[in-house]
Amino acid sequence: MFEGVPGRFVGDRYHLVRELGRGGMGVVYLCRDLRLDMDVAIKFRGVADQHATLWLKREFRTVASLHHPNLVELYELVVHERSCYFTMEYLSGLDPRRWVAATPHDAAAAIRATGPAPATPTMRSLHEAHTEASMAPHVEVPSPFARAAPLVDHGRIGTLLAQLAEGLAFLHAAGVIHRDVKPSNAIVVDGVVKLLDFGLALEQRRIEDHIAREHRAVGTTAYLAPEYLEKLQVSPAMDVYALGVLAFELVTGAPPFNGTLHLLSRMRPQIVVPRASTLNPTVSPDLDALIARMLASDPELRPSATEVAAELTGTLSQPRRVRRTPRFFGRTHELARIATEIAEPAARARFVLVTGPSGAGKTALIDEALGRARDRDTLIWRGRCHERERVPYRALDSIIDDIATALAEDPRHAGEIEHAEALARVFPVIAPLIDPIHVGEPAAIDLRVAHERALLAMTQLFRRFLRTPRGVIVIDDLQWADDDSLELLALLVERVDRPLTIIASYTTEAELPAGPLALLERIGKPACTIALPALALDDVAQLIAVIAPAAPSTHIATAARLAAGNPYLAELLGCELAETTVTNLEDAEARRLDRLQPFERAVAELAAVAGGTATFEQLRALAELPSGRLRSVLRGLEDARIVRATPSATGEPVYVFYHRRLREAAHAAMAPAVWRGHHERFASWYERANGDPGQLAYHWQQAGLPARAAPWAIAAADAARAQLAWGIAADWYDRALELGDADSISARAGRAEMRFLGGRLAAAAEDFLVLASADRDGDRWRVRAGEAYLKLGEIERGLEVLDGVLERRGQRRARGRAGSVIRAAVVAARWLAPVRVRTKPVDEVLAAAYRVIGSFLSTPYPIEALEYVLRGVALAERTGDRAVHSQGLAMLGVYLATGSMGRFGDRALAHARRLAIHGDAPYPLMVMAGAEGIIATVRGDWTGMRSAHAEAHRVCTRLGLERTWEASFLRSFQALGENYAGDPIRALAILHERAADDLFSRVIFDSVRGRALVLAGELDEAHRLARELTRTRAAHRGIASVYRQVFEGELALAEHAWDRARAIGIALGAEVRREWLGTLPAVSAMVDVVVATAELGRPGRTAAGEARATARRLFRKSGASFYAATALRLWAQAEGRLGHHGTSRSLLRRAAEVAGVRGGLLDRLAIAAMSADRSPALDPGVLVAAVTWCTGGAVTDRAWRQ
Repeated sequence: MFEGVPGRFVGDRYHLVRELGRGGMGVVYLCRDLRLDMDVAIKFRGVADQHATLWLKREFRTVASLHHPNLVELYELVVHERSCYFTMEYLSGLDPRRWVAATPHDAAAAIRATGPAPATPTMRSLHEAHTEASMAPHVEVPSPFARAAPLVDHGRIGTLLAQLAEGLAFLHAAGVIHRDVKPSNAIVVDGVVKLLDFGLALEQRRIEDHIAREHRAVGTTAYLAPEYLEKLQVSPAMDVYALGVLAFELVTGAPPFNGTLHLLSRMRPQIVVPRASTLNPTVSPDLDALIARMLASDPELRPSATEVAAELTGTLSQPRRVRRTPRFFGRTHELARIATEIAEPAARARFVLVTGPSGAGKTALIDEALGRARDRDTLIWRGRCHERERVPYRALDSIIDDIATALAEDPRHAGEIEHAEALARVFPVIAPLIDPIHVGEPAAIDLRVAHERALLAMTQLFRRFLRTPRGVIVIDDLQWADDDSLELLALLVERVDRPLTIIASYTTEAELPAGPLALLERIGKPACTIALPALALDDVAQLIAVIAPAAPSTHIATAARLAAGNPYLAELLGCELAETTVTNLEDAEARRLDRLQPFERAVAELAAVAGGTATFEQLRALAELPSGRLRSVLRGLEDARIVRATPSATGEPVYVFYHRRLREAAHAAMAPAVWRGHHERFASWYERANGDPGQLAYHWQQAGLPARAAPWAIAAADAARAQLAWGIAADWYDRALELGDADSISARAGRAEMRFLGGRLAAAAEDFLVLASADRDGDRWRVRAGEAYLKLGEIERGLEVLDGVLERRGQRRARGRAGSVIRAAVVAARWLAPVRVRTKPVDEVLAAAYRVIGSFLSTPYPIEALEYVLRGVALAERTGDRAVHSQGLAMLGVYLATGSMGRFGDRALAHARRLAIHGDAPYPLMVMAGAEGIIATVRGDWTGMRSAHAEAHRVCTRLGLERTWEASFLRSFQALGENYAGDPIRALAILHERAADDLFSRVIFDSVRGRALVLAGELDEAHRLARELTRTRAAHRGIASVYRQVFEGELALAEHAWDRARAIGIALGAEVRREWLGTLPAVSAMVDVVVATAELGRPGRTAAGEARATARRLFRKSGASFYAATALRLWAQAEGRLGHHGTSRSLLRRAAEVAGVRGGLLDRLAIAAMSADRSPALDPGVLVAAVTWCTGGAVTDRAWRQ
């Protein structure tokens, strides 16, 4: 059955007018494209089955990307549900036989009298092309030798054959063989010959596969070459033979032997085709000889299509030069590297950054590598950044559109996506495609959380689509990418466990800037950079020679030297050599533009000033050209490589300048008034179309009307903010301020918030302070500024700002640690007092200041932060804020547990859990579970530790906080617990990637990771990390400094540098006492372990005595913690060194008992080794070396050998 019915609509776009022709495998209609307001032809399958669909798709894809004046243009292929069709250029003209047989006057009269050429003869090939060539003799067909020669116009015959030969030469150069050249597959329109119907066309690289499936000859018998009929041999020579048959038919009135050639060639292989001149004496000797050579039975003796065209150019009527698509030259090494990355079967993502100057051929290299490496199982997405676009996630914007299109076709991919609500918010194009049933989670109040959720959900979508053996993402011009795009790219590499290769081109004239370097550093090993050097001189010369084959070799050599290894310049000079003798690089782009026709120049200028890409509808409206005329102009611009068409998500092409340098030349050539006028017309068009506010802001600004641009810049910023694209939103707010927006306070507040959320903390703090100075009650902005400074690590500066806020409200921060402890006790007493003191109404600014100090000061200075944790808890209890109350109590529980070494803290945590459950808020549950994990670690409850941290991780993941400081904090202390439990390999797995860039969180994260590396024996990597930490300013402040130095002390112990370890421990102990951190015994315990172990490694009774004193002090404060087993073991070792062996054995037995309840594996191994207990249940694994150094060298690896 056929899919089209005249009068009906196809795809809400095409109105079917009438049938033009049909065959066994297809039917063609004339239809009206309602969107573009033009006539097109549309071809459907003849039957709705898989084979017909494959034929139709193959026909389209074989030649859809090939553009030539003598080939019919194919527009778009559509496969939707059960329908399959493609659209193409509609041509109204004459059959070649009629055109060469008529004078111009007669031809015009024929058209007026009969209308366009009958469709049936033209479409007859649809049936013939897909029907096997009959092998039965057609004896009833009269012989051509009996016919009278027709009266023909030999000039037109030469013109027609030349144009067909040029069209075939173009196809052959592109690796395509038509296989069905005949009069009914050509049409003449206003003197231009068009080759039609590519239903049998084959790509040369796929000939063997297709012929194997066909089994028998297909096509129109009279035009098939002998070698194809005999051996199914397919080559460009068979098209030349068919062209020779067509030429013979035009001059004699019929093809040689008509349909009996196949039979005669088998019966009498030596048969010679008669010369055309014997049937028509008016044929010129040159044409007669050319036809005879085209009809040679040996394909090796036939001329090529290019040679045929060259012999006939004296009568060539085609006005445009045939453009040769340059082959790819050079870059063998780079091609191999990209191909290797694409073919890598490992189930992980990889990132390849191709860098080089403008015009180095980065995109061509990537395209060539893709063409060589891809197969039908490779899924490819393509994206591009444009420098004038300020679109959120612009590097992947078109790819996300493609994903939305795929989701519309198969909604199953959207099922069970976590964080669907955030995904829909950040990527609105996907929102209508997500089933509401999957949007079950509450919207995140914290915009930062929603942003993280959306990016994680997008990585899940990519994983779902990558069910093929491999996938490739290609992004051009990554230098224009926004920060959010880079973040999403990094996440894809880190989280997609499928064979995915991300290839990006990056234009740079010097060293890579900070952005891509940071991306490469973050990705690490899965990333590689391919820097393109200058193309070799020989390769440049070959490229120019292909473009300008007729140019003298001396000119080609000169041009190659001038191109200086730049393929773009080489192509530009090659084009000039093909048409002129100019070989000067200066103004080459301008000269190329100057050669354009007026309509082409006008459209090119519009494309040049478009903010990114320009649609067909835009160009049609602004250039005021009919659709057909505009298509012709755009085709000319594409042929001249001024613009290129790229697909949009809708399937419609959008147009962009071929190269940045060419566009800059177009800009420079425009008068200021012309420039402003083009932009004003674009802006007016966008306003009428309710278009993108970013484009409106850009075009009104370029039109010289900043007042009209400013409101649209604010609208663009708000839109980006709604999509949680912090960097883009900040840029647009900045643009609005530059344009002089009337509401500068709102714009600056928006920019400050976006800078803060995007991690540009110093700039955000400055904005907040400017806002504070302009606001009568500016303290709300000062609190935000203080928060930004604290998060940045500027502790003193942040506290200075916050101190001003507190003092204006009658409060002052304690100036010393002792004062902080006393004030914390007073706050706790007031809070816990049974009689409540009458208080003032809640001050929201003061509450915010408490939150900031309590949260961000707890890591560097936990003693000072305790007061504000308590103040926040008390305030939350008064206001009934269960979430804040629960979080505060959880933090208080950690303070109590670490301050009492596990004796207290349970009641606070139990109350925190009740509040979190009753408040039905997941964030407090996460904080509470993390606190429970820390307390379980202190107590040596490794099972409870893992269970609590697993719960915290589940909630953290569900909230989309996997890349925040909260996740970093949770993972750091989970890994710390695994270190103490004796499983550094699990700790390293937990810390395999940093979760956040918060400075203090990063220091603790890296310090814990460093300690795991030391335990696992990876000392080289530990040294590298230690050097990196030493250079970090935040690693020298407060509790972060303690964690860093404990790591350095353990590294010294692992190297048996006992004196260095002792020095680190003693200096750290003094710092802990100075900073009052000793009030948290869990902190001083870490220091005591390093000092006691170092003393045990040093010789002499004095060192042993110091070790005993330190171990006894550690035991006294160890309480209910795992440190009790460590302290007893160290004490026992010291007593043994002092000769008190009975005491040593007694202490060692006590240590074994305590370690069996709450000790780590390292302590149990050391105790077992010193007790000569070779229990097979204890396997040191990677801890063999650690057991040695943690005992001061007393236990060697020989203790584990049987």
